[in-house]
Amino acid sequence: MTEPKIIFLKACLVAGFTATIGSFQEDNQKAIAELWAKLKASLTEPLPPFRVAVMPSPAKPDEGVPEEAGPVEYMAGIFVNSKEDAPSGSLCWEIPNGEYAEFIHLGPMKNILKTYQDIYGTWLPSSGRTLGAGPEIGMYAMDAKPNSDEMTVKIMIPLESGLKT
Repeated sequence: MTEPKIIFLKACLVAGFTATIGSFQEDNQKAIAELWAKLKASLTEPLPPFRVAVMPSPAKPDEGVPEEAGPVEYMAGIFVNSKEDAPSGSLCWEIPNGEYAEFIHLGPMKNILKTYQDIYGTWLPSSGRTLGAGPEIGMYAMDAKPNSDEMTVKIMIPLESGLKT
């Protein structure tokens, strides 16, 4: 795993459709695909360049790696400038500004659990950083092909400011 970029994310607004899913379980694939289909059907041309997956409560390191964590709220969404720009029937979540570790997952979505295990099980405990209170964000191209070896997902996990002391 390569070292993440540490970035400061400005406050933003994400609009989309949500469901409670059991984190990282295979039976979630259908529910997640249905959320993305519902979002895409609600959009007008031209489509925005990115899809945004938001989980307000990322796994905590002391709860184990994500496949061991409980259900999470998942949003399939897009960035919007205001609530008025949100697709009809969607919810809006405000993402607060804050520091994030930005990782890149390259490869099919079926392999993303390994990336999350590396982030939460290896990088975070050895990084000197503490998981922050903000949401976990995944971002990828609107036309991305989840089964492609070229699939690229930007994973951003919230951090508390500064190193542990």
